[in-house]
Amino acid sequence: MGANQLTATTTTADTLRTVKISTEPFTCPSCIAKIEKAVGRLPGVQKVDVRFNSSKVDVTFDQARLEAGEIATVISDLGYPVTRIGRVAPVRTPKAKARS
Repeated sequence: MGANQLTATTTTADTLRTVKISTEPFTCPSCIAKIEKAVGRLPGVQKVDVRFNSSKVDVTFDQARLEAGEIATVISDLGYPVTRIGRVAPVRTPKAKARS
């Protein structure tokens, strides 16, 4: 396969994970947009939620395509030192209710 060709990957509920990443305090609201944009561009990221007041970043991502440490590195490289990477947990999907 050539260097410019991409392979299609499918995200399944089995590989979706969430991680909570804590950083040093943010200094301005534009920090949120900067982190959301950079992390949101990573392959496999489904959702990014940055909370200014608590300096926490919640990310839903495809573990088959990305690791939590890679997300933390991107955040640190932007100038927001990561202080903690929380437990990587499976995404909980609502189960269909059984009909009686």
